[in-house]
Amino acid sequence: MIGGRLLEGDGSLFPHGAHIEAEAAPILLDNAADYTGVELNLPGTYDDESGEPYFGLRIVETHDIADVHIQFRAKDGQKYLIYFSGTVDRTALRAVTKVEALVWIEELPDHAYC
Repeated sequence: MIGGRLLEGDGSLFPHGAHIEAEAAPILLDNAADYTGVELNLPGTYDDESGEPYFGLRIVETHDIADVHIQFRAKDGQKYLIYFSGTVDRTALRAVTKVEALVWIEELPDHAYC
């Protein structure tokens, strides 16, 4: 699982935290030394072949994130600054809600989550 704290602050909205998670769904990218400038659009919620969701918003339990857009904006060693956006259905926040984050992520080898 790859994850990071989504929202900071006084904790009144999400007292147990809120995280964007990614599990085992494949996201097809050609191997490259640098992904800076690459943009991905992942329509829907699931990878058709595996049936696995691409991303989830964990607020106590995980809610699927649909129609994800990712932009790789910068690289620093093995870390990338990415812009991430998608929509979470109303089961998470009582209305269909767009989530956005600008975060540093680290590139890990395949199956590093095991």
